[in-house]
Amino acid sequence: ARAGCVLVGPSPPNGVVDVRSRGSSVGSTAVREAIVRVRPRLVVCGHVHGSNGTTGELAGVPVVNAGPAGVTWELHAA
Repeated sequence: ARAGCVLVGPSPPNGVVDVRSRGSSVGSTAVREAIVRVRPRLVVCGHVHGSNGTTGELAGVPVVNAGPAGVTWELHAA
């Protein structure tokens, strides 16, 4: 991953848009560390269905749990 990229993957970062329907936080610590290190422009995930359609932020980076319905997101020139 490189600065300026968009990170798309199944797992959200730990602590951001990662709460299951039963209330537990199940995000990835490795994804969290990568976001803090690389600072992509946007992170899109969807694996944790209890947080479908939610957004958050980590280290100034927007994080979107698109879920099965997906979302529309507009990135502006950096």
